[in-house]
Amino acid sequence: MNHDRAELLKIIESLTPAVSNYNVIPELRLLWFTSAVVRAYDGQLGIEVPFKLGVDCGLPGDLLAELLASSNSKSVTFEYTEKRERMLLKFGSARLQLGAQKSGMIWPFAPSKQVVQVPITKELIDALTLAVTLKPKRVMRIENQGVIVHVDDKFFALYATSDVSNILTLPLDIKNALPHRTMLPFAFCKELIASSWEGGTLFVTPDHLMARCTDRALYSNLLNTSKITDMRKTAEPYLASQPVAVQMPDNLLAALARSQIMGGKDKADVTLEIEDGFLYLAGDFSVGTLDETFALEKSKHPNALGKFASAFLIRAMKDAEKFSITKGALAVYGNTPPFTWLVGGK
Repeated sequence: MNHDRAELLKIIESLTPAVSNYNVIPELRLLWFTSAVVRAYDGQLGIEVPFKLGVDCGLPGDLLAELLASSNSKSVTFEYTEKRERMLLKFGSARLQLGAQKSGMIWPFAPSKQVVQVPITKELIDALTLAVTLKPKRVMRIENQGVIVHVDDKFFALYATSDVSNILTLPLDIKNALPHRTMLPFAFCKELIASSWEGGTLFVTPDHLMARCTDRALYSNLLNTSKITDMRKTAEPYLASQPVAVQMPDNLLAALARSQIMGGKDKADVTLEIEDGFLYLAGDFSVGTLDETFALEKSKHPNALGKFASAFLIRAMKDAEKFSITKGALAVYGNTPPFTWLVGGK
């Protein structure tokens, strides 16, 4: 069959986040063409796009993309030789044969009658965009693998945590409630953010997630959340004890950046102290000490003292407007999107 080369290349590139080129299972390294769609699945994330190749088979996605990108031809033709299990590609003067696998597609996402639907709004995308910044470099616990959705009769929120010292809460106004506790894997969230799924619908079944727009669908296995820590219960005692928040002072982020220069990125600890309307930042490092003072406007914050990881504060305060401190934790508040970020003290 004859196809538009540029259009096919665009489709293949949209599938690459779900192509596992280094997986030991060869079927997960292929694009799978069916009668109506082309699919990619890497063992967790799956993507499906409408496309009629005319032959049901698996083809190497990375190789196919590179070959199509190497030509300026307007069209490409596919001819399948069943006896040899080969696919002949013809574009311009090129005649290339690729191995074509006729069976073995792995696609665990069966249709389900038990489905909860949630609209993918700008509010949800904005919240996920902030939540994925908490993905840790090393996954140590199940809670580190995605964004946790917590639901009860009066509350819907996203939680993200990199460790016990960081809990991000993003309350959302969504009428269609998801199951009580669901985890959206980071890979699923990042693809929702990157590929403009706003306006689509998120579907949650008992064993998988699916996001659908008019021209594509995104799938993911569901992670087992039966043993994860209840982030809401963990955060509530610290948030309940927080005093009235104060406005973020100018240049506080710059001071925290200086602490990382002196103490090392991701290694520097600083002391924050609020006393009589002023915020004092101090750090004692091997190369020297850091002391900075900030006036707090219209502050009614009681005197407080805490020691925190500078890197956590920078991440939490980047888009924040207000903060408050107790002995056990620092709480940061922002409005775009609305969030509360709890940083545990040391």
